[in-house]
Amino acid sequence: KLRYDFFAEAAHSQAEKIAVAHNADDQAEEVLLRLVRGAGSKGLAGMAMIRDNRIIRPLLDIPGTAIMQYLHDKNIPYMLDSSNMDRRYRRNRVRLDLLPQLAADFNPRIKQTLCQTAAILRDENEVLEHISDQAYEEAVIESRDAAGELVVSIALPHFTRLETAIKRRVLERA
Repeated sequence: KLRYDFFAEAAHSQAEKIAVAHNADDQAEEVLLRLVRGAGSKGLAGMAMIRDNRIIRPLLDIPGTAIMQYLHDKNIPYMLDSSNMDRRYRRNRVRLDLLPQLAADFNPRIKQTLCQTAAILRDENEVLEHISDQAYEEAVIESRDAAGELVVSIALPHFTRLETAIKRRVLERA
């Protein structure tokens, strides 16, 4: 949160966009972490290429090994964060232990599979968001009370006819 707050402030005052170096390996790790935590389809869609119209992830579809090979081939110096090897952090245990174990025992292309799953879910979530936006407009009434505070009411006749997945999204937005 602190990192993205910093990025937002920097982008606001100094830049239109901030590019971060998240790559396909990071995406696979993120999807697996979210799966373990019990995320729904929106969370399992992983990181977006663009976040808050400011943070961009141009390397998100490129495997880390390809990036490292490019740097090596072009003799471009780089730095590795030593904390990435610290197993006290859950993400590092996923990176260093769980993903290699899954690759060895279940699917040698586990990272690609997780990224492909995230891409499919991102596409499907776009459709669900569109449907949910329409359902919200039909089922939710926004008004202001005497103090000017926002009041959100749900029109049950419309809401009860919605599919469960859409109900969840409407309630989350409300």
